[in-house]
Amino acid sequence: MRVGLVALLASATVTDSPARTSRLDNDQGLGNYKGGVEHEADLKQQECFAQQELFGFEQGLLVEQDLLIEQESLRHQGIIDEQSVHHYDESLQYVADQQVLVCNKSPDLASNHRLCVRLFWFDFRCYNDELDDYDMRTAKTTNSNKLTLDGSPFTIVGPNIFWLCQGQDYGPIGNYTDKAMIRALSCGISTGTAGGTNPYSLEPTRGTFNNAAWDIRDYVLYAAKQYGLRVILTLTDNYAYYHGGKYDFLNWRNVSTANKGAAFYTNKAVIGDFETYITKFLTRVNSYTGVAYKDDPTIIAWETGNELGGYINAEVWPPASWTTAIIAWIRKYDTKHLIIDGTNGFWNYTTGATSPGLNISGVDIVSDHGYPRNTGIITKELALAKAARKSFLIGEYDWTTQSSTSLATYLKLIESWKPLVGDMFWSLQGRDPQCCNFIKHGDGYSMYYPNGGTTAETANMLLVAQHWYRMTNRTPPTQLVGVTCPQPVF
Repeated sequence: MRVGLVALLASATVTDSPARTSRLDNDQGLGNYKGGVEHEADLKQQECFAQQELFGFEQGLLVEQDLLIEQESLRHQGIIDEQSVHHYDESLQYVADQQVLVCNKSPDLASNHRLCVRLFWFDFRCYNDELDDYDMRTAKTTNSNKLTLDGSPFTIVGPNIFWLCQGQDYGPIGNYTDKAMIRALSCGISTGTAGGTNPYSLEPTRGTFNNAAWDIRDYVLYAAKQYGLRVILTLTDNYAYYHGGKYDFLNWRNVSTANKGAAFYTNKAVIGDFETYITKFLTRVNSYTGVAYKDDPTIIAWETGNELGGYINAEVWPPASWTTAIIAWIRKYDTKHLIIDGTNGFWNYTTGATSPGLNISGVDIVSDHGYPRNTGIITKELALAKAARKSFLIGEYDWTTQSSTSLATYLKLIESWKPLVGDMFWSLQGRDPQCCNFIKHGDGYSMYYPNGGTTAETANMLLVAQHWYRMTNRTPPTQLVGVTCPQPVF
């Protein structure tokens, strides 16, 4: 988080990540030289340095301009005074000959600027810049679908950055990510070995935990606090990808994986193993902060899983008995954090059926993923969430040009519902640790912020950034603002 900026964290993706499946797309229906020879590697390195310098300089100009614009706006509104302007100006500094841009947080503006980032599997959602200790459950008003912070309405917005902690597209599969390149996927979900290809998991075999894997997770929570971000930990996955998921728990017990792993929700031994895994997270004491995860205000919520049941019950929605049991298990240790039902969509537009999680009292937030963007579906879902007294989060959506509904139309509708609906696009990608090349992912929904997309994609990036500003009651930028690369190591 930076003062007045939508400063995006560096990130990457996985080729084996859950597929973004198209659904109902009809809103109407709902230079070094050696021996005189210039070496290719040296040329690439020179090009890298040139890209770094140009990128840092260009982004520095954009950020400085936007800082000045917002500074004048805040001064006009009486939010900051001349002394605050001095602090604000000092927040912008250039490092290493303008190759890396660093914007520090101004204490005078800390309570006024918020950025929420959903980091897939280890999902960041920010409440504000100051992470005070408080009961996270007070963030949802009793018998209401509204989220609040210190008595004021709060809306979740931001990007998915799903490869935090352990990556796949850069370096060995499952390797711990560079602390200077804060990432997000496999912090909450880290089981099994992906057929022997990923030796880095937190629980590689049943009941055996890899202590070395905790460090990156502890650091992510610590760094998130420095950025003013909140975190959602997602506890398992519906799929069998490199970071693991429900099939690991089934395979460890030699339980049938038939019917898309339906026994994950009914087999007592499997459920017990999953509860043991959850307990490890709840009781883990962060080596950087000394705070147990169950007590850490940086964490805002636990999500029971990612896309459980497949879209609109394509497999089997988690039964009420399972969701209730998992919530009860979490509440044995933690009464402070919100709980998100990990069911993938809670309204079947073909049958009219609703998911069991929608009517479970212990669920605070229900979610859906928008592929493609469809205003008819989310309009219906908002009505259902309001009736059930649940907060509604569009946990993923297509930000690209692939959907027939324009991004501007989609975001404008969500803004009209503020603060009842939050949204997180899929997904933000970043550069390699040298800040030269974007780490590519082939799912077709990767945002290479700020200058790695087509003209149309860049225009959509700006729409998303402006949307975040409006959702958090700030003056939208007129152009994309800068991003720190590499991220500072705290």
